[in-house]
Amino acid sequence: MKKPEKSKSGIAGPFPQKRGVSLFLSVVLLLCLAPCVTGEEVVLIRGNHWVTGIPGFGINGFSALAGEYRFQNTGDFSVYLTREPLYFSAEWQTRPGTGDISVVQRQSEEGYFAATVLDDGRETAWIAVFLFPRGLEGAGIGGSVFNRMLRVWTSRLSYFISLAKTARDVSLPAAVEF
Repeated sequence: MKKPEKSKSGIAGPFPQKRGVSLFLSVVLLLCLAPCVTGEEVVLIRGNHWVTGIPGFGINGFSALAGEYRFQNTGDFSVYLTREPLYFSAEWQTRPGTGDISVVQRQSEEGYFAATVLDDGRETAWIAVFLFPRGLEGAGIGGSVFNRMLRVWTSRLSYFISLAKTARDVSLPAAVEF
């Protein structure tokens, strides 16, 4: 019996980590989610620019692709996409109800943070960090709304990542309807 091989991203398993498979699964996931669209959306209002420093991790020099999204004209939130090795302390708790997407979250003075890992099978996985200002949870982006948005957003982003030749070729989704 062949021993499972460890991929460059550190995930072990008996299946190959192929970009074509990721693209196929992203398309299938989008088609499966299409009937679940509720008419809610988030729109990128500023972004696709590289920044130094990710909020929620103290003073740092982490490089990230950043964007600011607007949710239904009720509030804005930020997203930071990085390949830097981030450390999630015990303050970060697993978010319930996100299904097969692993999400950690925490509250702070800066607002509400959530983070998830997107493994594209390359040497280092991508980490998406969301920062919601205090009060946006009450504006409708909390609970199941965030979980639905995250599902569609990560699927779209995974597709964009699969097309990128380098990290600098990746772009955040411009609009996500869920």
